[in-house]
Amino acid sequence: MPMFILCTEASTRCDRCGNPIETSDWYPMEKERDSDGELRLYSFCSDGCKEAWLDESEGVEEGETS
Repeated sequence: MPMFILCTEASTRCDRCGNPIETSDWYPMEKERDSDGELRLYSFCSDGCKEAWLDESEGVEEGETS
């Protein structure tokens, strides 16, 4: 059975580049399930970082298009 995780604190750093995230505004996020079935949430400082993270997680090399 999947485990649900309650997030009680906003991420303050981008999960791709480590830049600070302005948490008082909307910011891009992504989710995925790990090998144990737990839901993981990732926060990003920009749409560009989110897209690059998605490309990296899908194995797309930098400079290629997905």
